[in-house]
Amino acid sequence: MKTQLSVLIPTYNYVCLPLVRELHKQAKAIEGLQFEIVVAEDGSDEAETIERNAEIMALSHCRHIVNTENVGRAVIRNHLADMANMPWLLFVDSDMRVVKPNFVERYLQLPNECTVVYGGNTTYGGAWTDERLLRVRYEQAAERQFTAQQRAKQPHHHITTSNLLVHKAVMQTVPFDNRFITYGYEDVFWGMSLAQKGIQVVHIDNPVGFNYYDNNVAFVAKTIEALYTLYAFSTELAVISPIIRLERRLHRWHLDGLVCKMLNRMMPMLHRNIVGVKPSLVAFKLFKLCTYLRIAQTKGQNNT
Repeated sequence: MKTQLSVLIPTYNYVCLPLVRELHKQAKAIEGLQFEIVVAEDGSDEAETIERNAEIMALSHCRHIVNTENVGRAVIRNHLADMANMPWLLFVDSDMRVVKPNFVERYLQLPNECTVVYGGNTTYGGAWTDERLLRVRYEQAAERQFTAQQRAKQPHHHITTSNLLVHKAVMQTVPFDNRFITYGYEDVFWGMSLAQKGIQVVHIDNPVGFNYYDNNVAFVAKTIEALYTLYAFSTELAVISPIIRLERRLHRWHLDGLVCKMLNRMMPMLHRNIVGVKPSLVAFKLFKLCTYLRIAQTKGQNNT
C-alpha cells in the first residue's frame, strides 16, 4: 500500500474548502499515511474566494499558495508536481467533489506498478439548473460512453486532470506541455506523450463528482477556445481527434467550403439551441464542427 501522498489542487476563483476538508478527513483516517494537500491559486482575483481557501491552512499537512499570475492549466500542474514532497501525486480539480468514502484509500491500494491511474468523473448526485444543462448533458453522455472498461480499450486517449494519480517520477519524465496556455487539450496531449514513452495508463472506477457546471453560454465560450487550441496543435493531435480528421478529409475532397457554408446558415439556430433551456448534443456537435471548419479556413487563408 502506498504510504506517501501529495494531493494537488489547482484553482481559479473557486472555493474548494469543502473538497479539501473531505480529502483531509479521508487521508487522516488512513493509518500510516504521510500526506499533504496543496492548493494553488492560479491567478485568482476574487479576494473573498482566496480568503475562504486560505482557511485550509488551519488543517494539518495543508498548504495554500497564492500565485498572482494566471499561468495556465499545464504550467500550474507542473509547478504543483515540482513542489510536492511525496512520491505519489493525486491531482483533483477544485470544482469537483468526493463521492466515495474510500476515494483516497482506493488509489493507495493499487500496486506500485500502476504509475498513472485515472479514476473518472460522475454527474451522479449533482444539482443543476436549465441554464447549465448543456454541460450536464455533455458530461452525462461522456460518463455513459467512457466507463472504466471502455476507457481501458484506448487508455492513453481518455485521461483528464480532474482525478488523476501519477508517480512524481513520471511527471518529471513527462511533464505537461507548457505550450498549452489557452483552454483545452493539455491532458489529451499528455496522454499521447505517455504513449510515446511507453508508460502505461490504468483506468479504474473511482470517480469524483461534478460540483459545478458552467452555464450554457460560458461552456460554449470555453468550447470555442478549446477548438482554437485544438487547431493550434492539430499536427500533433490529428491522430486522436475525429474533428481534425473529418476537416482534413473534407478538405481533401474539396468539400470543406461547401459543408462550412451549409452549416453557417444553420449557426444562428444551432447557437440559440445550445444556449437555451433544451440544448441538443447533436446541435452542439454541429456547432463544434462548423466552428472548427471556420477556424481552419481562416487560419489556412492567413498562412497562404
